[in-house]
Amino acid sequence: MGPSTADVLATARIRLIPLGATALESGAALRAAVDAVPSDGSEVWVLELGAGTYDLGNTGLVLKQGVYLRGRGAQVSRIVSSTSGEATVVGFAWAGVRDLYIGNTGGGDRSVALYTGIPYFTVRDVRLEALHGKKFTAGVYYSMVGTMWMNVISHADIRAESSTGEVLGCAFDYSYVTVEDSRVEALGEIPTTAVTGVRTYGYTVHLRRLLISAAAQGGPRNIGVQADNGTQTYLVDSEVTVGQGGLSAAVSVGESSNEASSGRMVVRSSKLIGTSSHSGHGFHVNSNPWNGVTLRIDHSTIENFYPAGYVKGGTTVLVAHSTLASRPEAEEGSILGCASTLLEDLTSLGASCQ
Repeated sequence: MGPSTADVLATARIRLIPLGATALESGAALRAAVDAVPSDGSEVWVLELGAGTYDLGNTGLVLKQGVYLRGRGAQVSRIVSSTSGEATVVGFAWAGVRDLYIGNTGGGDRSVALYTGIPYFTVRDVRLEALHGKKFTAGVYYSMVGTMWMNVISHADIRAESSTGEVLGCAFDYSYVTVEDSRVEALGEIPTTAVTGVRTYGYTVHLRRLLISAAAQGGPRNIGVQADNGTQTYLVDSEVTVGQGGLSAAVSVGESSNEASSGRMVVRSSKLIGTSSHSGHGFHVNSNPWNGVTLRIDHSTIENFYPAGYVKGGTTVLVAHSTLASRPEAEEGSILGCASTLLEDLTSLGASCQ
C-alpha cells in the first residue's frame, strides 16, 4: 500500500490552466499542460481549471502518473468531448480529478465520461455525464483495476443517457472499487438493449450511501444493480429505484462463468423501490449449475414490486429483518430463507418466505 493522496499532493506543484478565446482553445491548453508533465512520475502536478469549458474535441484526455485535475466546482469547471474512444478523461495511477464536470456528448458507437484501467486513481466532488452512444454509453467505466486499495469514487453525480445500445451509469469489470455518497442515474428508451444503474463483473465492489436509479422507458432490460461473473457486491445504506421494463429488477445477481467464481451480493439497510406495481422484481437471481449464486438482504425494504423477488433454481436467497411489499417467487431447486421478515400487512413470513 502506497502513500495517501494527501501525502502525494502535499509536495505537488500547481499550475493554473488559463481559458482561451474559445472552449476548444481552452481544451488544447489543458492537453498541452498534461503533455508537459514528465511521464516517469517524477513530478506531481495539480492542474487548476478555471470557471469555463475546456473542449477536447473528438479526442479524449489521457492523464499521467502524478497529474491531478482540480476545478472551481462541477457547476462551473467543465471538461467535455465527443470522443468515441476510451473516454473524455482517462485516469492513471496516482492521479485524480476533483471539483469538475466531465462530459461526453456522444454521437459515435461509444460514449464514456470517465475511464480507468489502472488503480490508485481518485475521484471526488465531480459530475460525470455520458450521452448518446450508439452501442455503449457509460458515465463511469473501470476495467481490470486489480488492486484493492484507494480506488474510491466519492461525492459524485453520475449520469448516462441514450436511446440506443447499452446504457450504464457505472460499469466495473474485474475491478476493486468503492463508490460512496453519490448519485447514479441511467436513462434509456425502448430501442436500448439494456439500462443498468451499476453493473459489476468480477472482483469486489462496495456501494455505500448511494441513490441509484434506472429507467428504461419500457425497454427490454432495466436493472438497478447488476452483479455478474462472481462479483462480490455490497450495497449498504442506499436506495435503488427502477422503472418498468421487459426484465426489470432493483438488484440482480447473474450467473458465474466458473465454479471458483460464484457470485454473491449483500444488501443491507437499503430500500429497493419500483416506480409502479408493474416495475418487475425487487430482486432477481439467475440459476447456476453449481448453486454458487447467493443474495442476502438484511434490514431493508422492498416496495412496490409484485412479486417482491424471483429466485431461479440452483440459487440461494436469504432475507432477514426486512419488509416486503409482496411475496417473492422461488423455482424448484432454489433456497429461499426468511427470518423475522414482514409483509406490508405485517403478516409474518415462514422459513420459505411464503
